[in-house]
Amino acid sequence: LIGDVHFYRYEGDLWNEGVYPLTRFTSEFGVQSLPSPLGWLRSLEGSGSPDDWSLNGRLMQHRQHSPVGMAGMLGPSLQVMDAPVDVGDPIKNYSRWAYVTQLNQALAYKTHINFLERHKCFLQTPNGVFPVGQGLSMGALYWQLNDIWAAPTWSTIDAAGQWKMAHYLAANATFQVSSLGRIVMAVKGITTLKVVQIDWIPPIGKRRSSPSSIYLDIACKTIRSFEVGKRVLRGLLRPDQRSSNCPQRLFEIEISTIASTCGCDPASAANCILVARLYNAETEISEVLQLGRPKEISAWPSKAGVLEVSAEVSNTSGYLRPPFIPSQVFRITLRANSPELFVWMLLDPRLQVDGWFAENGFHILEDGPHSVEFFVKVGPPMTPETIEKSLFVITLASLAK
Repeated sequence: LIGDVHFYRYEGDLWNEGVYPLTRFTSEFGVQSLPSPLGWLRSLEGSGSPDDWSLNGRLMQHRQHSPVGMAGMLGPSLQVMDAPVDVGDPIKNYSRWAYVTQLNQALAYKTHINFLERHKCFLQTPNGVFPVGQGLSMGALYWQLNDIWAAPTWSTIDAAGQWKMAHYLAANATFQVSSLGRIVMAVKGITTLKVVQIDWIPPIGKRRSSPSSIYLDIACKTIRSFEVGKRVLRGLLRPDQRSSNCPQRLFEIEISTIASTCGCDPASAANCILVARLYNAETEISEVLQLGRPKEISAWPSKAGVLEVSAEVSNTSGYLRPPFIPSQVFRITLRANSPELFVWMLLDPRLQVDGWFAENGFHILEDGPHSVEFFVKVGPPMTPETIEKSLFVITLASLAK
């Protein structure tokens, strides 16, 4: 068995779980990303020069301490996504590149963590894929939690205390707070032999719901429309009571079959989205999987990537727990014209506002408003109008505009 492993990789598709070793314990792994625009701005004199905000600038090169340089961060990112279109503003351009590198890091961390967690109770015997018995994974530690200076690093919290996308999508999302546990979806295999595997990660301890009341629903959607897609599967989840704390495989199906069921062209499967839901009478959890890489999307709808933003003062009751005592709370509401993937919000860093979103890096797959609480820690007094004018909203679709 492979025991305590350190693993770093700076090339290839890091969203493919096949690149990661199946270990008993991975005590160190990491992927680089850029800090938030706010974190980077606070390391500059004033607002900096255009060269200070350039990925090829002298300052960025000076602060990049990885032995493989910027290529080790940008190469894997551009393996799965196209480079963002230059919009002429150095700070907005930097923000879009930060989005690309942080999204790549987030999905890489999520893929690695989920891969090991799925094999918590499973030993993979030699079969030509894994040369020796591997599995029975006990956990993983990523390097690193937080930065002490602004630079391209492996952290999920930057030097300004801003959460990167990986902290929202990987670290925070894997903390099980639901009585239904979690759903994990992964695309396995290569070329035409790709399959989607769906696993259930049971909740910890007393959080478990009655197993007889849990239902699984799997449906497909496309990036073209908010219309409800065809259902792939719906049924009752019956956990294996002999291994109540172990992940359980729920479903496995070839992508070609999903594409046929959903009416998607297998050659453009990236345009299709699989949505899996677990629910009972009390609660619901869901997971979303794009059937291909963003780079493989043939074309976005013409109005994709442009969202309507409104803000208002929020009277939240305190059920949300920001990582600080907020001075102000706002409710930000977004409206999209078509489905949007990995919606990322941030304030113009020149406002010098420390804040935290109740969720970020989320998907908008249904028509209608999507509201998120925004907590302000420190900074000048804010108004809803200021937030509406200064909010940057970046999505996969907006990178091409």
